[in-house]
Amino acid sequence: MLVRVVLFLPFFLILHHTVQSGFIEGEPCSDRNTALLNPTRPVWPIDRHNIRCVDMRNMGNTSWFTYIKKMKNVTTIFADSMMLKRIPRKVVSSLPKLEVLDVTNNSIQRIHPLMFKHNPKFVVLLLSNNKLLLPKKRPFLMSQSLTTLYLSKNYIKNIPVMTFTGLPMLRELFLDSNELVSINPKAFKHLSNLKMLHLGNNLLRFIPPKETMGPNLVRYIIKSNPRGSDIEDFQ
Repeated sequence: MLVRVVLFLPFFLILHHTVQSGFIEGEPCSDRNTALLNPTRPVWPIDRHNIRCVDMRNMGNTSWFTYIKKMKNVTTIFADSMMLKRIPRKVVSSLPKLEVLDVTNNSIQRIHPLMFKHNPKFVVLLLSNNKLLLPKKRPFLMSQSLTTLYLSKNYIKNIPVMTFTGLPMLRELFLDSNELVSINPKAFKHLSNLKMLHLGNNLLRFIPPKETMGPNLVRYIIKSNPRGSDIEDFQ
């Protein structure tokens, strides 16, 4: 058990430096508060009444509801590489203290825009390496607390103007390693809290200028596009 937990500790160290609220206010994940779940023999932390983090990666297609009653105080869930096609909305809404959700490397195409309506402390969503289809006429997601969003490696070809209008607190946005050919600058203009935007490794021939990306943008990464310098830092 100790070996498994140590493997993902560096990830939490990264979050500690990048997330300004939410997760760092809680207790860091360790073998004392992390449950390693599987359908037959789950490994519970030393203090079962103090479960803060849950590793779901061995659950396969087993219902997330199996252990939901023991997860009320959970702040972090690892559900990456599970071949998920959707995020179970009822489970997420049952976790009012949820702050971080990692569903990287799955087959998720759509997310209900009100998925995190009942998660007021939710700050980090990792959705890289999925198969997301962004809606054209409504916000992709609505959250008053989300600050960090990873959408890398999703084969995204364009960003509709409405995509991020439901995320007023967004500070870090990763759109690298997609198939973006063009971007409407208006898709970012309303993000007044955005400080870091990663558009690297796409197919962009026109790089939207900094002034269209919101007034507080500090780091603008556009490397590995047909046009664009490596990194632009605006003070």
